Amino acid sequence: MPIHKATIKDIAKKVGVSVSTVSRALNDSSNISAETKAKISQVALELNYIPDRAAVSLKDGISKTIGIVVPYNYLLSYQLYRGINKILCEKGWACFLMTTEDNPKQEKHCLTILENLGVSGVIMFAKDAQSNLQKIQSMIENGIHFSFIIGAKNLSNITYVSIDDENNMFFMVERLIENGYHKLAYINMPPYISNAHSHFIGFKAATEKHYLYNPDLIFHSENMEPQNCQQVADLIIKKLKDIDIVVAYNDIIAGVVLKHLLQKGVRVPEDVAIAGFGGSPLSALVKPSITTVEIPVEEICKNCANLMIQKLTDPQYEDRIVTLPAKFVERESTMRH
Repeated sequence: MPIHKATIKDIAKKVGVSVSTVSRALNDSSNISAETKAKISQVALELNYIPDRAAVSLKDGISKTIGIVVPYNYLLSYQLYRGINKILCEKGWACFLMTTEDNPKQEKHCLTILENLGVSGVIMFAKDAQSNLQKIQSMIENGIHFSFIIGAKNLSNITYVSIDDENNMFFMVERLIENGYHKLAYINMPPYISNAHSHFIGFKAATEKHYLYNPDLIFHSENMEPQNCQQVADLIIKKLKDIDIVVAYNDIIAGVVLKHLLQKGVRVPEDVAIAGFGGSPLSALVKPSITTVEIPVEEICKNCANLMIQKLTDPQYEDRIVTLPAKFVERESTMRH
């Protein structure tokens, strides 16, 4: 049986103080009284607590390394990593990039690696944070700070930076309805994908408002792999006479479905229109280009990087939810002449 390694959470519990107080005391913060420092040091000694100093800055008393966790190695993940990494590096911080491949077990493995590496914080593009809430909460309690780009709003002690997925989907679908589309299909993702529910609720609310919601036109994609999306596209073709537009969970699915429909001789947008979500640069490069909601990637990166540094260096920092504006971009895939 492996020997339990004492953590600052164990010390905090025995002393009766917060994890952050223990962390600051062990790093000789001037904000902690000498009496409290002495008590914490004594308990740390009793528990044989050994801090991981591999990546700790002697000047700041914190690791100047941040883990960045993205769900899948596609363009949006790369854009987010590149943008966040650029800002952190300019300010003297280092990054570890981990990809979860949309797999909850792999996500947990990534988090464990980052924890063992001694990172001070994790910026997480959480496609499936719900499966690992206990792991994330445990890391938070052990002094690792989290910021989320998507997902896990129900966690405490996190900063959350994103857009309002539900309202932006609602706005896009309503615009499409106003433009004359009345037979709307939707490609959904599994409920464990953290913003899949918000996207679907936005679609459903807009179509129900105009009495156009049809549960028979809701299609389900298990993942974003091309083969899976092509199978969904084949199901759509079978019901094409009942559909005038397909709204996909995101641009990746929209792009694969668009390509498959064109290969099958279906004209877009003449036979059926297509819209995505996310604003991937690829959505503007395919032919026809794809109507979408454009996520403000640059602003998300700036907020995530700067707020994480502030969170780690400012004892007065308070976690917050930052909601950024997104942009509806109409392109060729929904423009009928």
